[in-house]
Parts: sequence; structure tokens; C-alpha cells
Amino acid sequence: MKDAYLIKQKADILDIVSDYTDLERMPDGKYRGCCPIHNGDNKTQFIVNAEKQDFFCFSCNASGSIIDFVMLIDKVDYHDAIFKLSEKYNIKLSNDYYDSQERFFGLEQQLNKYVNKLPIVKDYLIKRGFTEEIIAKIKFGADDNSNLIIPIFDEYGRVISFTKRTFGTG
Repeated sequence: MKDAYLIKQKADILDIVSDYTDLERMPDGKYRGCCPIHNGDNKTQFIVNAEKQDFFCFSCNASGSIIDFVMLIDKVDYHDAIFKLSEKYNIKLSNDYYDSQERFFGLEQQLNKYVNKLPIVKDYLIKRGFTEEIIAKIKFGADDNSNLIIPIFDEYGRVISFTKRTFGTG
């Protein structure tokens, strides 16, 4: 993704990491400090390499680029980390980034339409042993043809797809 490449070229990992922990320059040019990811208290465990623009923690084994750091420290997904860094460094993102975000938004809107039609299949789900709490948590829905709609989520809780099941009365 060219957006990630641009961010890695323009953003400074020292600038970002310094917002979360004090860093001390070592003789070899690297920086060390307490790991802000697991709230470590040992200044020798967390290393930032400004030349390579990466980090590593010897205690929790967290490592990676500036994007990985933002994902871990702010508990956000890849796209949100890209967006946050682009805002901070005034980097214009490509249409590819926005297209992928619009896709997720469109799927969320579609899920809401299906959930609004839930009464069509709710009795069926309850007869099959699902509680109202589980039905709400899974976000079951229905389409115009009275098919049961089951959303599929990614690891960040975003809808990425749907599966349909035709159901009967028993």
C-alpha cells in the first residue's frame, strides 16, 4: 500500500514514541526507554532505531514500524493507524485508502437494514435455542426473501461479508 510507504518515509518514529515514553540516546545511535506498550519499568527493555524507523521490546516482544507502534499503543487497526499518522504528518492519503473505508461503511449500512428486518426470523432463532442476547450480539438479520442473514466480522469487529441461510418452520 503506497499510503503506508509514504507514512514510513515522512513520519518519525522517535517523535511518536516520545509522546508515550522518555527515550535516552545510546552510544550506537539507538534509543532506549521503558516500553509504553506493556507499561514496562526497565529502561533497557525497549529499543527504538531511528535510522531503520522501527522498535523492539525485549520483555513483551512487541516490534515493528511506526504503523505497528500506533496500532499497539492506541489499540487501533491498520487503517486507523494509517489515518492517525496521516493526520499528524499532514500526508494526503490515496483514493485506495478511502475506497476501503467506504466499503466497510457500506457493509455496516447493509447490516443495519438486515437487523431492522430481524422480526421476520426472530421466532425461528428462538425456537432453535438462541437467546435474545445472543441474537443481538451476533447481529442476525433477515432479507426481503425471509432468509436468515449472518454477518461475518474481521478481528476488529468490522463487517466484511454476509452469509445467508434459508430457514424453515421447524
